[in-house]
Amino acid sequence: MENDRRDILLINPNLLRPPVAPLALEYLGASLRAEGWPVSLLDLCRSTESRNPLPERLEKNPPALIGITFRNLDDAYYLSGRGFLSGLAELVGDIRAACDVPVVLGGTGFSVAPEAVLRSTGAEYGIWGEGEGALPRLLQVLSPKSSVRSQEKALLASELEKIPGLFWREGDRIRHNPPAFCPDLDRLGLEARGCVDNGYYFHQGGMAGFEAKRGCDRRCIYCADPVAKGSRIRLRTPGSVADEIERLLEHAGVISSWSHVGSRFFSWYLSWNSIRHMKTSLYESGIQL
Repeated sequence: MENDRRDILLINPNLLRPPVAPLALEYLGASLRAEGWPVSLLDLCRSTESRNPLPERLEKNPPALIGITFRNLDDAYYLSGRGFLSGLAELVGDIRAACDVPVVLGGTGFSVAPEAVLRSTGAEYGIWGEGEGALPRLLQVLSPKSSVRSQEKALLASELEKIPGLFWREGDRIRHNPPAFCPDLDRLGLEARGCVDNGYYFHQGGMAGFEAKRGCDRRCIYCADPVAKGSRIRLRTPGSVADEIERLLEHAGVISSWSHVGSRFFSWYLSWNSIRHMKTSLYESGIQL
């Protein structure tokens, strides 16, 4: 890996319609750029080519590392029962055939069954839970400038053991660390948008999303949120969310009316006090409700 020459390639493999913006890659890209890593996005959902654009992209400009978000194990629809794991394995296989770079999996679909997904796909690494802190740390360990990289495998393993939520291969074994969920979401800089073309998704009838909170303390048997994002509710400050919505309005031309997202957004909050503060911040930012 060469931090100063090659970029980090983030891939969105979700082809479902209506399209859903890969919010995880948006936030992850911002965290990587904040750490000085160049980032590019290959959004397969937006590809209009009849052929797979991945091999040509990897041949022309091989990245230092590839991160793939895996949003769902299946389509959660009884009549179709379409699973996505085989497609993910095929994608990793295409990458392997084109270049030899580390592949890191993440997303809710990975986090609900991390070891099984890693074994099934052949990827080297995966991150259970939040990647904004874990992936930059992994890049530091794998960088050729790192003293760890040139040392024995035991030293490399000892550094990997310090990365929250990391799954990795060690021979035939898959090792892992427990996840750690950032208690202060404002520290992650989630309001810094720009990696994803949100306007495309919004105007194609999909969503231009944002997160106002992470985690849930409820025990709904069908929901993956407590597994992927923790069982403690963590709220962003109203000002941070308002800044993010303002960026979406200014730079992506999305959310033409707050009523489009208001009911769903507010349902995520369990505190009416938080709702009141959020409304105040939005009004002060000039965003009409």
